[in-house]
Amino acid sequence: MNTQQIYIACLSSYNNSILHGEWIECNEGLEHIQAEVNKIMKSSPMDDAEEWAIHDFSGFNGIEVNEYDSLEHIAVLAEALENLDDNELTVFEYILSMYSNVTEAKEKMDEVNIFNGSRGDYAQEITEECSEVPEYLANYIDYDAMGRDFEFNGDLVELDHNLYITNANEL
Repeated sequence: MNTQQIYIACLSSYNNSILHGEWIECNEGLEHIQAEVNKIMKSSPMDDAEEWAIHDFSGFNGIEVNEYDSLEHIAVLAEALENLDDNELTVFEYILSMYSNVTEAKEKMDEVNIFNGSRGDYAQEITEECSEVPEYLANYIDYDAMGRDFEFNGDLVELDHNLYITNANEL
C-alpha cells in the first residue's frame, strides 16, 4: 500500500518568511486531514493565520495535486489510489485525465476491463468466448486485424505496451 501525503503550509507564516507546516498522511480520511490542518494553523507563529496551501505532495503516483485542491478532493483521491495495482493505476490515471472528477473516474473504472496481451490476443479471446471456431478455419482468421478494428471502433484502448482497456466506448 502506498501512502499519500501532502505538505500543508501556513500562508501567513510563509508570507512573512517563516516556514511553518507539516506533512499529513491522507489515507485516514477527510476528518483526519482536516484535524491535522487545524492543528497546523492553530500552532502557527502568526496571530492572523487563516489560510493554508498544499506546497508539496507524495505518493500520488504521477497524479498532479494542486496548491489549492480541496481537502475533500485529496481524501477521495487518496482513497481511490489506496488499493490499485500498477495496471489499475495506469487505467485510473487515463480515466482521471478525461474526467478530472475523482468520484466520476472511480465509477468509470467499474465500466471498463483491463486486458494484458496484444490486441490480437484480445480479439482471439473474445471470438473463442462467443463461438467455437472450427479447426479448419482457425488458421484463416486474422486476429490482429480484428483487434485493430476493435481499437479503431473505440472498443479497445491501448494504455501501455500490451495493456488495454476494453469497453472503452463506455467512457
